[in-house]
Amino acid sequence: MTRARIATVNPRSFLSQTTVYGMEQGIFSRDKVDDVQEQIAAISHKLFVTRSRDLSSGEEARGSILSAFGTVSLGLEYASKGNIEESATILTHNDTILFFRIGNTLLKRLLRYAQKIREEAVLVSPTEMGGIVQLQERIEIYNVYERRFLDAIERGQLNIAAAPLTLESNSLPRPISSLRELSMGHKMLDQIQYRSDYLHTLPADRIFDAEFPPDARDDMAYLITRHLIVNIALYRQVDFHVTDEDLVNFFNICCDAADGKILKPHLDFVIGWIGHYLDLKQVESPVRRYAIEYWRECICTLEASSRELAHGDSENS
Repeated sequence: MTRARIATVNPRSFLSQTTVYGMEQGIFSRDKVDDVQEQIAAISHKLFVTRSRDLSSGEEARGSILSAFGTVSLGLEYASKGNIEESATILTHNDTILFFRIGNTLLKRLLRYAQKIREEAVLVSPTEMGGIVQLQERIEIYNVYERRFLDAIERGQLNIAAAPLTLESNSLPRPISSLRELSMGHKMLDQIQYRSDYLHTLPADRIFDAEFPPDARDDMAYLITRHLIVNIALYRQVDFHVTDEDLVNFFNICCDAADGKILKPHLDFVIGWIGHYLDLKQVESPVRRYAIEYWRECICTLEASSRELAHGDSENS
């Protein structure tokens, strides 16, 4: 493989940068670069045969090449600790398959974490409520965009550009090929895990006893938190029953009519409440910090929805 050819797969990748540096510094011979190319081609062919549903698909063949290249690049960056000079040296003295195996191990760890989240970030209803045996219900703690994110991770891909408290969009999926992308994937999984840990402290029987409206993002974690915030702000009680009238009352009582923002005394009260509640539950500090920031984010969304209802109510009266 020539320097130009290897760089065209992903010019910004660590492997491409290493190859360019190695050739410019005279560390690599052309034979060595060709050998890297041949080994990546062999790896991608094996991935294509074992993973593809359609062996005639050019798109899947291209995907296998990108996956093999990205995984080698990830493993090389990890092995060299991101040092380009060290990277060129160790690539010279080792087979490319070694770095694929390192990268693949890192991706498998991320995959196992994603699978754990998918299985455990779920609220399960009690088997008995009010003395009556119930069929168990399940509430996923991740929204529709986070579900797509988990799907992408399980394919060794990333479809996010950042790791916010909650996902509200997805970008085009791409193979995970750098430590920065790997770290971003882990951080997003951490965010979902923290949200799950926080929600699991809430009384499941009361959650499953309440009714929640349809949500475009299929974001039950937000709806549960929104209903709790309204009940804490208006009635000083842990409950999840909320009507449109309650949302209008929240706006009229707790928010500034001019800008729609929750008034500071009410904001301080609800944020103080969740902090105290989590302290009583002896929740670990990363989860506590996340939950408080998550409540602030949910309050911003709640302000907008309650303002819209309140204004609609006044126009119809």
